[in-house]
Amino acid sequence: MNLCRLLRFQTILAQITIVHTLHSLDVSVTRRIQNLELGLFEVIAVPGCVCFGWLGIMFGMLPLVVTLDALTRNPGIAVFSTGAAIWLTLITLAIGQTINRFAKQTFQRKRPSPPSPRPQRMFKLYKHISMTDPDGPSFPSGDTMGAGCIGGALLVYYSNPAFLVIPLLGSLGRQYYFFHYFMDTLAGGMIGVGAAFLADGLVGGHANLSYQHILPAIPVFILMQKAAKVYGRWNRSR
Repeated sequence: MNLCRLLRFQTILAQITIVHTLHSLDVSVTRRIQNLELGLFEVIAVPGCVCFGWLGIMFGMLPLVVTLDALTRNPGIAVFSTGAAIWLTLITLAIGQTINRFAKQTFQRKRPSPPSPRPQRMFKLYKHISMTDPDGPSFPSGDTMGAGCIGGALLVYYSNPAFLVIPLLGSLGRQYYFFHYFMDTLAGGMIGVGAAFLADGLVGGHANLSYQHILPAIPVFILMQKAAKVYGRWNRSR
C-alpha cells in the first residue's frame, strides 16, 4: 500500500514538474518575441496579426484561395465546381472554429499583458479583448487557428507542406503584438491544420466536396457557435 502511494505521489510530482516546465517555456518564448523590435521588418509580422480574424479571412484569405485555385487548377467558374479549394477551406474553417471556441471557453486562459516598458511598434495593432467575448480567452489562439485552417486546407489541396508557413506567420503576428502566448498559437495552429485533415477524411477526400456539403453545414455551425457561447457563460459562472 505504501509503495502504491509513493508511486502515485511520484507520478503527480512528475506531472507538476512537466506542467511547470511547459509554463516557464511558454512565458519565456512569448516574452522573447514580445520584446523584439523589428523596425522596418515589422511588416513581416503584420499579416499574421490582422489577416486571420473573420474579416481578414472573408475579405482577404478566401478570395486569395479562390484566385490561387483559378490560376493553378480550376480556371473561371470551375473554382466553384466539385472538389474546388474553396469548399475544403470553408469546411475546415467551420470545424476549426467550433473546436477552438469550445476549447477557449473550457480553459478560460487570460491573455498576456504587454511588457513594461512596452517595446516600440510601428503599427499600433494591440487592443484589449474582454474575457466575456466569445473569442476573448487566450487559449487556443483563434487567429492562428484561422491561419492554420487556411494553410492546412492548401496543404491538403496541393499536397505541399510549404503552406505551413501561413500558421507560422499567424503565430508570430499574434505574439509580436501582445495578443497571445506561444502555446496559445501553437495549439491554435495545430487545431487549424488538423481540421483540414479531418475535413478531408470525413468526406472521403476533398475531391468529393461541393456546395452540397456546405449548405447543410451552415445551420449546424451557427448552432454550435451559440452553444459555445452559452457553455462559456456557464463555465465562467461556476
